[in-house]
Amino acid sequence: MKKFKFRLEKVLEYRTLVEQWAKEAFLEARLSTFECEGKIADIKAHRREMLTQSVGNVQEHLAIELMLQKSDDEERDQHTVLAVLKDEEEVALEEWKLKRQELKALQKLKEEALRVWQHESNVAEQNELDEWAVTRKVS
Repeated sequence: MKKFKFRLEKVLEYRTLVEQWAKEAFLEARLSTFECEGKIADIKAHRREMLTQSVGNVQEHLAIELMLQKSDDEERDQHTVLAVLKDEEEVALEEWKLKRQELKALQKLKEEALRVWQHESNVAEQNELDEWAVTRKVS
């Protein structure tokens, strides 16, 4: 009997690649989110450090106040960026889930086709054995 060949093998290979690309896109989006969260943590740590500094005169106090305002602006900007990155991450996750679902559907089709092929192969083999047994008895 012929070797099993899934007629949609090329499609399955392509869907496997697409699923992998979607997974990598999600992981990149997740990494960007983590990096942004790290920047926010760094800004907060820097602000705490500035707040613990002792102030000697009015100019130092004004300089620290300006740096704190700049730090607040940077943190606000990073929170805006973080919101966008989280949205992108969510979209990438949904895309990956969809691609994984499409891949699994094709994998199930392949498994079913293999099961049918094995059954047909077993039936054909049994028929050949039955025919051989009948012809052997006749002669």
